[in-house]
Amino acid sequence: MMAGQSDASSSASAAPPSSSTLEQQPQQQQQRGERLSTQCSLCAHPVPYDYTGKTPPFAPRVVFLEDVFAIRDPFAVAAQTASLAAASLPKRCLAMGARCAECNRIVCMQATCSLFYQKRFCALCAKQWANCFPSQLKPDLERLREGHGSSSSTSTRSQAAE
Repeated sequence: MMAGQSDASSSASAAPPSSSTLEQQPQQQQQRGERLSTQCSLCAHPVPYDYTGKTPPFAPRVVFLEDVFAIRDPFAVAAQTASLAAASLPKRCLAMGARCAECNRIVCMQATCSLFYQKRFCALCAKQWANCFPSQLKPDLERLREGHGSSSSTSTRSQAAE
């Protein structure tokens, strides 16, 4: 520490960032072209995204029925790089995740983590409201049951692992 500096100045720099600073960080990362990432609340799988919403600016012809976490199609990017006629290729994107319409959890698009029927439901909410879905969705609801047990069975498994 240099002469004339106090401990107060060094502790002030260690203060946690404000909530407005935290909200600006994803916007700044997007402006720099960096891929953002979140995580599925059920399987902990990473959910990378370049955009969140219904109409990604990099795929203007695509309109999702829900707000999604979308990325540029990595296969189309590779094809555009290899092709001289890149401008003629359609612009595509992939939906990587979304929020549950019931509980607002972030979930990935795996068949064991979420279900889309008019809106997105996480596995836990879909199981809770299973009797409200049409009978045609029974196979999809069964996949959800196979993928994620109830919260009591999850806690039992984690206790057994210890």
